[in-house]
Amino acid sequence: MAKISSGFYIKARKIQDSDIAHVSPHIREIWDWMLRNANHRPYNTDGTIIGRGQSFTSYSKIQEDLHW
Repeated sequence: MAKISSGFYIKARKIQDSDIAHVSPHIREIWDWMLRNANHRPYNTDGTIIGRGQSFTSYSKIQEDLHW
């Protein structure tokens, strides 16, 4: 089996029963982007610690990554 060099994240099937399952597709795409880009361990940037499960980004970065 090949190693996944860039890591992975797990999404539970229970999401199908959640509120996010009933929003428009672009909202789900943004939500999924946020899950993929959240820190898996604390990260120090310019003296500010961005914790596990957090992310520091901008609207333009999200647009760029999602090719909008």
